[in-house]
Amino acid sequence: MKRERIFAYFSVLIASDFLLIFSRSFFNLSSIMTASVHALFVLFMMIISAIYFKRLLKLNLMLLAVNVTYVLTAFLYGTEPFKQWFDQSVFVGQFGGSILLKMIAAVLIALLLIAVFGSFEKSYLMMGNLKVKADRMGWLGIDHQKISWGKLAVISAVLISLGTFLGTVVTVTGFTFVRNIDGLLSLLPFVLIFALGNSLFEGILYRNTIIASLTSVLDKNDVVILGAIFFGVAHYFGAPGGPLGVAMSGVLGWYLCRSMIETKGLFTSWLIHFLQDVVIFSAVILLGGFGI
Repeated sequence: MKRERIFAYFSVLIASDFLLIFSRSFFNLSSIMTASVHALFVLFMMIISAIYFKRLLKLNLMLLAVNVTYVLTAFLYGTEPFKQWFDQSVFVGQFGGSILLKMIAAVLIALLLIAVFGSFEKSYLMMGNLKVKADRMGWLGIDHQKISWGKLAVISAVLISLGTFLGTVVTVTGFTFVRNIDGLLSLLPFVLIFALGNSLFEGILYRNTIIASLTSVLDKNDVVILGAIFFGVAHYFGAPGGPLGVAMSGVLGWYLCRSMIETKGLFTSWLIHFLQDVVIFSAVILLGGFGI
């Protein structure tokens, strides 16, 4: 059991964006080359799990699938039609293109989840029970079975969004305030649509894959930590980004995984993630001076 647990952590670390961060820091590889090499590492881990850690085979299959979608989206990102359709110098082009690629990946992963685990429920693709009361999270001041996840999701979404705004200011805009209220108002419909999609797609890619694969294999505490690692490292180049962005996203990922496991669905995590994405996109436009 101990070896299995260690291998699960090692599998998630290998499948996470650590290799991408390393390659961008020390090598000048193309995105598709980096994604392809990364997928080979994850394939190797899946082969090992098939031989020695069969209970982790589904985990490594899902991690491999996620990394294969990285190869696909890296290829699409580099095509001329994509570059022509999604101008990276404007908000709709940069974020819309990125979220479209995530949608393609998330749809493929959702289909695979259902095929592997046999149902929407076992894949954690249901809305979940919002009346379920949260288990104790002492470091957050949440007592055992005192508040429902439905209420907790709304309260925590507001508080997390405030923290996300501050993190975005520090890591993305560098405290450079640009008066771009008109730009934000004109782009608000896109902000809401993009936030709705991005939060759902990232949830499927970084949380459903981990939770569906591991809830019957490892302790809940290990599952949420692994979900936090996978989600957190993926945001090194995000907004907020860098080590602070990884730490903030990791804590958020831990919390969202807890909500999914306890409610047995994705709605609470989707709501919290959606509101903080609204804040991120709004902050990037408002403080970064993005145009349409």
